[in-house]
Amino acid sequence: MREKLTDDIWSRMTAAPGNRSRLRMYALASFCLAMSSTVGFAADSQLAAKKSKDSVIAAPTAGQRLSGKMHVWINIPDDQSTRFEVKLNGKDISDAFTLKRRKSSAPNGRTRTVQSDALTAHDGMRTGRNLLTARVLMAGKAPKREQLYFEWSQQPLLGATSVSAVQYPPAVGFVVPGPTKGGPVVKIGADGIQTSNCDSALQVLVLDRSELTQKDYQCFDESASLKTYLAARSNAELVVVTTMEGRTAPAGLNTSAIGGNDYSATPATLSPSGYMIIGAGQTKAGQATENYYVETTAAAPFQYAPYLTGILLHDNNNYYAFHPSEMATFTVSPNDPSRSKSVVQINDQVYTNPHQSYGAGGFWLLTLDRFGLQPIDSNWSGGSVCVYGGKLNDGTCGQFYPTGSNDTSVAYPAMTALATALTGANQSPRNLLVLTTVGTPLVYLPNKELGQAVAQLGASEYVLQKVISESVQNTYTLISSSDDDFSQGLTGKAIFSTSVYSQQKQTGYVRGLLRRDRKSLFSPGTYAHESAEQVAQGKGRVFELEPLLWSQPVAWPLTDTPGHIAAYQQLSYQVINNVLTNPSGDHLYDVRYYYFGSQATKFGEYKLDKNEYPYPANANGFSQAEWTDALGQIGTELGYLGQVQSFLGPDWVGGIMSAGTTPMVLSMFQAAGDLAETELSASQAQVRVDTSAILNLAISGLELLGDFYDPASVLGDALTLASQTSAFGDDSQSLPGAEYAAIAEATALAGKAETFAVNVENGYNMMVQAIYCDWGKLSYIGQQVADTSSPWYQTSKTISPNLVAAFDTAAKKSTYLQALPTLIYKDAWLYQQATSPSQVGSWKLMECNNKTGKCEYKCTSYYATRSIPANVTRTYGTLNDSTTGDNTIHDLYVLSQPIKSQGSDYVSQVYPSDALMTLLTGSGPGDFNLSLDSLLSSSSLLKNQAGPVYSNVASACYNIGGTKFVP
Repeated sequence: MREKLTDDIWSRMTAAPGNRSRLRMYALASFCLAMSSTVGFAADSQLAAKKSKDSVIAAPTAGQRLSGKMHVWINIPDDQSTRFEVKLNGKDISDAFTLKRRKSSAPNGRTRTVQSDALTAHDGMRTGRNLLTARVLMAGKAPKREQLYFEWSQQPLLGATSVSAVQYPPAVGFVVPGPTKGGPVVKIGADGIQTSNCDSALQVLVLDRSELTQKDYQCFDESASLKTYLAARSNAELVVVTTMEGRTAPAGLNTSAIGGNDYSATPATLSPSGYMIIGAGQTKAGQATENYYVETTAAAPFQYAPYLTGILLHDNNNYYAFHPSEMATFTVSPNDPSRSKSVVQINDQVYTNPHQSYGAGGFWLLTLDRFGLQPIDSNWSGGSVCVYGGKLNDGTCGQFYPTGSNDTSVAYPAMTALATALTGANQSPRNLLVLTTVGTPLVYLPNKELGQAVAQLGASEYVLQKVISESVQNTYTLISSSDDDFSQGLTGKAIFSTSVYSQQKQTGYVRGLLRRDRKSLFSPGTYAHESAEQVAQGKGRVFELEPLLWSQPVAWPLTDTPGHIAAYQQLSYQVINNVLTNPSGDHLYDVRYYYFGSQATKFGEYKLDKNEYPYPANANGFSQAEWTDALGQIGTELGYLGQVQSFLGPDWVGGIMSAGTTPMVLSMFQAAGDLAETELSASQAQVRVDTSAILNLAISGLELLGDFYDPASVLGDALTLASQTSAFGDDSQSLPGAEYAAIAEATALAGKAETFAVNVENGYNMMVQAIYCDWGKLSYIGQQVADTSSPWYQTSKTISPNLVAAFDTAAKKSTYLQALPTLIYKDAWLYQQATSPSQVGSWKLMECNNKTGKCEYKCTSYYATRSIPANVTRTYGTLNDSTTGDNTIHDLYVLSQPIKSQGSDYVSQVYPSDALMTLLTGSGPGDFNLSLDSLLSSSSLLKNQAGPVYSNVASACYNIGGTKFVP
């Protein structure tokens, strides 16, 4: 242990003019990567000597303030196989390190330092705060990485305390409270920004997207001038637009220039009334976060004043992006064993199914408003049967449909009524439909209306037929909306689960998160197919990391009184000097500065012994009790820091998120790319690389009771959160967020795998920074990972090969499902009086007689003379009548490649190979384990094609070999 700091050193430091006020300011606003207050220009020779050779970035140092000519120094091993990547505010500046300097000599086995050219605004330098990221990749070794902030201006600062007047941490609370005149337009942390004082319909606040300083405030009464103004905003500007109190959005509203939407052609019932948006200039439409209410209708009976609550988090480009804070947990448990009823739970609000009329089983439909998650058949008073706001609504909300009745005069009308409720005029895209089974749901073949309704919402109509049973209570759960984003079958937002798909590890029981989408409406996020028994045993998935990360920041303790602040400052000074060797800089009074960065591990490993920090004899400004408070608090923080580092750091989750060594992240992207390159070479499909979708596919494919399921929960959430904080596709016109997905051609994925993985790694580091710099997040995770009874607690930090394989398969599955519609089609013979495709033919022209003027046609089946592989065809019973069953009518399907020479004697098609069908529907290692029903459903992305047929005569024929003569 080195000699402790003496009291007189502390006294001299705090007695310096201006130091006490500056120290107090930093203690109050303490955030891990605050700028140091070194003023003016630092010469190149000084920069190069600032840091140890153990660091990746030799200069500048974290928090340094610079001006004028600017260089970056990187430490790399003296090895010709070494390569490095340096990014400044998200822009790759690796080429600024010239070839001559790259080959600068150093003794073998030692580190050499390479210097960049002078950097300018062209290289991405910004006045104010800059983000520098460097990665060094060495053959056969784990990559080294460092990320830091520094501050820069073109002109010397000459005594200025900061380039910008206000600096916020990289993660800060952000609220748009609603258009109240006289109140703030937004709140950043505790600061109200710009008083709302417009007499117009709309107000616009523009902030610098890197510093959050105010740039402009304008008022507008009509949409055309607003559209022009928004189109002139740059990508470096954060833009907030809100309607004023008591005003509605003008006709023709169009905010697409800042990532919103064009509502000029939207129907009146869905057009925004009260409205707000937070977006950025030059951003793709649909990328920003909006909130608005619409005209009240029977389908959407509630109106909520718009607001936005979330956090602003720096992305890889050193720009703030908005992330909503609000989330909800949900559980759907059909035939729940603990209640002997079906249960839907939203947070702590519990709903059970209404009374089973006719004593029969059937379906229960609960329709929720997607903004407030309030049942649309409810209100806040006792005047409604379904009263919203209680902890339990036992059988009072939603509607029960007795589709499982043994009486056809009851069952079939119930099916038709349910179909109308699901997709009729009473539905709104602002509603969330929760459909689940009660008892035995079906004993008769479902009718056409019900099948079409569930297919329209993203499920398979043919699965309903497999639910039919008189003795087994099969389950069927669908969570969806008439919003177009839900209807895309296997790749949409809808959640579908049924016990008849036990091979796919489905049970009908679903649990997960609802998160706000880009329009502030709740949509399904991550989820898991589980069982009520499994969850009761504490073996269910953990859904805590994502809500925690996006929760509002919690202020650090010891900032409530001048005495606590002074005690914290002196203790920080002593602790820092006992942990580090010869520390320098004005941040020596703020130990929290070091919780994230290259020195953080030393602080996480440090055990604060209170006996080594007695109350100072000449304490200045704090009491014995306040000193004791500081010792207890900082000791606790350092303990939590160490616990969280062991969990999120490079030895566990952080190492897995590393693009250079991970067996999961890079492997996942490479797997998708390799598959696309080899199997999808004929496809020009544009695919969405959506890590949330990949996560859900991976989790649903795991053996839920396996030893690696708990790690999958944490690692999966870390992956999807890292992707949310990073627009990992290197697209400057996209905003990071829960709905972000990189868009690329399937065949180009292989070449983008490393870029995606590196950007996810960078996003992970931004995510971790938000945790280390927030007392609420740090303290919660610190407690959980050390608690042996907590689901966060890990007994092993070994990644199972099965887990890696699950994420690889999920990435390939997600990619393939999107590209498949360009390669495979469905021969669809619907409502046919046949049980096999070989029993259906078309009229083939045989010959024409010039004398009689008639042509002979023969009923010919293309399939009859060809062997159809069993794994590419299915026959389903169907109904074209709503009240009676007719088992002679069927839907017939055959999967094939696009038909060639349709309508001629030379018509032909090629069936998918056995290898492809095994990949799609097999259950072996690496197989996608899809049901053929889901591919053949009308909700599938696969397109229907008629045929193959031999002529243009439209009608199908069934008397194979029969002839007819046509004039």
